[in-house]
Amino acid sequence: MSESSHLSTSERIEIVKWYAMYQNGGEVARQFQQCYDRTPATRKNILNRVRKFDETGSVEDEPRSVSTDENKERLRAAFEESPATSLRRASLDLNLTNMASSQTKPILYSYYRSSCAYRVRIALNLKNIPYIIHPVNLAKGESLTDEHKKLNPKCEVPVLIIDGKKLLQSIPIIEYIDETHQFKPRLLPEDPYRRYQARLIAEIIASGIQPLQNLTVLKRVGEEKKTEWAHDFIKVGLNAVEKSLEESAGKYCVGDELSIADCCLVPQLYNARRFNVDLTAYPTMTAIEAKLNLLPAFKEAHPNRQPDYPEE
Repeated sequence: MSESSHLSTSERIEIVKWYAMYQNGGEVARQFQQCYDRTPATRKNILNRVRKFDETGSVEDEPRSVSTDENKERLRAAFEESPATSLRRASLDLNLTNMASSQTKPILYSYYRSSCAYRVRIALNLKNIPYIIHPVNLAKGESLTDEHKKLNPKCEVPVLIIDGKKLLQSIPIIEYIDETHQFKPRLLPEDPYRRYQARLIAEIIASGIQPLQNLTVLKRVGEEKKTEWAHDFIKVGLNAVEKSLEESAGKYCVGDELSIADCCLVPQLYNARRFNVDLTAYPTMTAIEAKLNLLPAFKEAHPNRQPDYPEE
């Protein structure tokens, strides 16, 4: 076990705080991961410099992201409010606080039940990227408005506004997120064959299952036949996914590391249950899904955690 695993919660929080102050927001998670491998001497130096900043508001190198008393107090308040928070939550809270005054958060145009938007929510959460949800009610036709057509001529979600750019289609969006935030988890594995396996599963779901059971298609099929239609095509696609997982799966879809395949699997199984698909024939994927749904990034992306989830 590494020495860093013996750090107390308060010491770990202090290190997160250091990196939140001294690194740009997008670097927080990567730098925090690296702090696990630091030596005790380096860790002591970090803590001393954080304490110096607390006492004087200054250190040898002026912080790039936190340079005012107001922002310093925001950081302090974040920890005083929930000092026992998890490490992931701590880094995310600081990222939110730190970024708020310096740049606009990404905006995700989303529908709580859209599996495509669900994938992107998972990816953003895995990368600790704070974002604002802009709900678009597909059932009420809000994606067909002139306003939304300007964002996406195909009248779909998700749309992600990030880094001053407009991104469409969930798979390219997830790839962009991964390529612009190159720290773990790498959603596109570095090994070429592992990357192929992750993309294969994502492609089966995104191209071979989801389009045949989305709202636009089901409206054309008609109310009487839509459940049977979706049920049949979902089963065919899930058969292919289960077969692929026999070769690629470990703890998750592709070995023991999270990937774009996991981002796609959980939303698709959510949809499968909506259409009453019997999932007992898919033991590998349901076992993986159970593990994934324990992770905070997946929990927070779930439809029932979204601001547009309908009240009972």
